Amino acid sequence: MAIAYFDCFEGADGDMLLGALVHAGLAPAALHHALSGLDLGAFAIDTIPVSGKGVGAIQVTTRVNSDPAASVHPTIDDMAALIARSHLDNTVKEQSLAVFTRLAEAAAQTQGPSVQDAVLHAAGTPAAVLSIVGVVAGLHLMGIDQVFCSPLQVGTGTVTSAQGTFPVPTPVTAALLQQRAVPVFATGVRGELTTAVGAALLTTLAGGFGPMPSMVLGSVGYGAGPPHQGHGALLRVIIGDSHAPQDGFQVEPIAVLETNVDDLSPQVYDYLMERAFGEGAYDVFCVPVQMKKSRCGTLVTITCPPDAVPRFCELLIAETSTIGVRWRIETRYKTRREFKQVKTPYGPISVKYALYKGAVVNASPEYEDCKKAARRHRVPLKKVMASASAVIQRAADGTAA
Repeated sequence: MAIAYFDCFEGADGDMLLGALVHAGLAPAALHHALSGLDLGAFAIDTIPVSGKGVGAIQVTTRVNSDPAASVHPTIDDMAALIARSHLDNTVKEQSLAVFTRLAEAAAQTQGPSVQDAVLHAAGTPAAVLSIVGVVAGLHLMGIDQVFCSPLQVGTGTVTSAQGTFPVPTPVTAALLQQRAVPVFATGVRGELTTAVGAALLTTLAGGFGPMPSMVLGSVGYGAGPPHQGHGALLRVIIGDSHAPQDGFQVEPIAVLETNVDDLSPQVYDYLMERAFGEGAYDVFCVPVQMKKSRCGTLVTITCPPDAVPRFCELLIAETSTIGVRWRIETRYKTRREFKQVKTPYGPISVKYALYKGAVVNASPEYEDCKKAARRHRVPLKKVMASASAVIQRAADGTAA
């Protein structure tokens, strides 16, 4: 699994993200070819090698010879129409539209009108469209499976645009960061270090914000942004592989969500677990704990894919009495899994095989299949499971022989 980790120690905007990807190995010609699928007319993507703080980087500038009659008040409907009539890859289309939708939702939150009526302003200009779609297309071209990000430096002071003067982070940027509960910080550097375009891209594409996940490093790239107080901002992308084939394990990041509950009916936990597994949780478990003032409580833990954290946070808030959820990114080693069906006297049963260095180290019949077979044949569940286990063992003995 290919991972891109964006280290935004001096903020993020669309061109910085794009510059970092180019510096890390994204071919400009391939990027230009991909973006030619957009109906924007003639455009250019300038990639200029620069040096900042003794580190080489790429500074990207996007230019479009746009139609003067084009909308100066772009909305999500304008962006949806542009993407729909493009010749982009379907995955790039979907993710690009998701970024613009998030921008429209944040604009509606700050401007007041509906999402469809909210104006995207600078984030909807042709140059911004190139940056947004360029980052999405670049990640796709590089074969990136998952994106993670550090906490974001937002900057300080004010920024002036056609709409007026606003504090940093701007209202739209702040709404984007608030929606995903993104960790942010400021070191006193004046200026808009994280823009609405940068925030929209990262809050849409990143599966989590925090420390760099475990991976085997592949390439590192730096993207340069505009100078602030005479210092050019830098952004770093680290690209690697979560697999560790040399020791036979697969390595992947997972999200761990936890909350303590002490005032919930025990029956509710069963329904919570059913819903969580239905939503794709890796595991759900409850542990008795002693809380403050010696109250007896329950620690509820859910593990899930990193990009599913918001969904499972909402689930815990909705289905339990908690008012807060802790979460973090961890790394797990796992064996490769395969599923095969075996024939038993009670019908076919799926078996999960765990493989380590090509050898089967564990095999177990799937509980749900065994349960259905037991009900269908009106026999004890343990009898079906024993039958499936015997078939598995005979197959293993035959292979060994």
